[in-house]
Amino acid sequence: MPFARTYYMNEISEAQFAQLLSSALFDKQNFYMENVHDMEATLLRAGELVAQAGLKSRVVNRPSNPFTSLHHSAIASIPVIGLIWTAAMAVMAVMSVARPSADVTFVRTADHSLSVVFSRKTRMGKTAERLGGG
Repeated sequence: MPFARTYYMNEISEAQFAQLLSSALFDKQNFYMENVHDMEATLLRAGELVAQAGLKSRVVNRPSNPFTSLHHSAIASIPVIGLIWTAAMAVMAVMSVARPSADVTFVRTADHSLSVVFSRKTRMGKTAERLGGG
């Protein structure tokens, strides 16, 4: 899933962030945020903006490199970790099928970076009305 746009949270204001998210909701264009120093506050604000638009959101923790703190002595256990990881991903996939889908997914890819991903079938609630589409 390509991300055509990358933004830097430490370089935009609260109003610019709200405008960015509102525009992205309308266009359904995924984007990536870097330098997010207060991740919890950013996710809370983004969730509020999505809810105001009448849409659902969820937060997923998916680090780009989940093994950064792996000790060298654990290298021999990587095949076992791989099997456990695969089984855990399969269980999570089954569980996510039963869970209601979100219109917007905020993916935490690192401590200070965040991907904003829009579902293909976004319900048009208040977003279309607010933006003059109906």
